[in-house]
Amino acid sequence: KRVDHRSFKRQNSDYLPTIHLGSAASAMERKGIETDKGNYNREIRKYNNLVKTIKEEIKTLKGWIGNLLDNLTTAYEKFKDIERDKVIDNPKLFNLTNYLLTYSEIQKEKSKYLKGYAKTNKEKYDFKKLTSVYSYLRKNNIETIGQLQIKIESLKSNSYKLNKKAKTIHKEMEDVEKKILYYEIYKAKKEVYEEYQKKYIFTKDAFYNKHKKDIDQYKVVSEKLKKLLSDKEKLSPKKWNEEKNLLMANLEEINKEKDKIKDEYQEINHIKYSVDFVNKELGIDLSIEIDKLIKQGEKPSVIAQIKKYQEQREKYEKKKERTKDSYRNSER
Repeated sequence: KRVDHRSFKRQNSDYLPTIHLGSAASAMERKGIETDKGNYNREIRKYNNLVKTIKEEIKTLKGWIGNLLDNLTTAYEKFKDIERDKVIDNPKLFNLTNYLLTYSEIQKEKSKYLKGYAKTNKEKYDFKKLTSVYSYLRKNNIETIGQLQIKIESLKSNSYKLNKKAKTIHKEMEDVEKKILYYEIYKAKKEVYEEYQKKYIFTKDAFYNKHKKDIDQYKVVSEKLKKLLSDKEKLSPKKWNEEKNLLMANLEEINKEKDKIKDEYQEINHIKYSVDFVNKELGIDLSIEIDKLIKQGEKPSVIAQIKKYQEQREKYEKKKERTKDSYRNSER
C-alpha cells in the first residue's frame, strides 16, 4: 500500500496529529514523568485508535458480515424446514426479537452435536450474547430491521459530529499551546529587548550584535502572539493553561462517547449477523417479503429502510465474489 506523506489536515483525515513535545517535555516523559503535552498526545492516540476501530466497524456494517457455517446433518435440515415455516408464517417477520429467538433455537440445535466443555461453553456464550443484544434492543426501543437501520445511520451521524468536534478542539489546543510557548520566550527575552530599546544610537548597534538572537526571537514571538490574540485579548498565561485543561477534559469526554459508539456497533454487529444467518439458513427472500409489505400498505419509510438493508447485503455479496475471483486469478 502506498504511503501518503501529507499531513492528516491536508489529507482531510478524521485522524488528529499529535503535538510537538519539545526537549523539556520529551526528557521528562522518557524518565516516566507525565507532562501536559504527553497526556494530551496520549488522548490523541486513544482518539485515533477509536476512530480507526469505528471506521472499521462502519465498513463491516456496510457489508453485513455473512460468515455462515457449514450445512448441518439431515436431522438439522428437517429442523430448519420446521423453523422456516414458523418464521415465514409470522406476521412480524421483520421483528428482530423473533430473528434473535430463531437464531438462538438454531444454535441450540447445533449444540446437540457438541460434547462436554465445548457444548457448555457454546451454550453459555450464546445465552450471554442473546441477553446482551436483547437488552440493547429494549433499551433503544428497536423492534425491526428498519429501526435498526435508522439507529445505524444515527450512530454514523453522531460519530461524524464527534470527529468534527475533536478537530475543532485540536485546532484550539494547538493555538493555546503556541500562545503559552511564545509567551515563555517573550517573557524570557523581554528584559534584553527593553534594554536594547533604551540604548542610544551610538551603542545600539553594538548591543544588538551582542544580543542579536534574543532580540530577534523577541520580535518574532511578539508578532506571532499579535496574530494569535483576539482584538481585546491580553497576555494571560494563567487563563491559557485553564483553557488547555478544559480542552483536555473535552477531548476525554469525546473519547468516552466514541467508546460508547464502538460498544454499540459490537451489539449491532451480532444482531445483523443473526438476521443474516436466519435469512440465509431458512431461505427467506427479502425481495418477496418487501413486496408483501407493499401490498399490505406498510409505511414507505419502513419499506425504504428494509430495502436499504437488502441493498447493503447485496453489495457485500458482490464484493465478496469479486474478492474471491481476484484471489483465484492471482493463483493462476
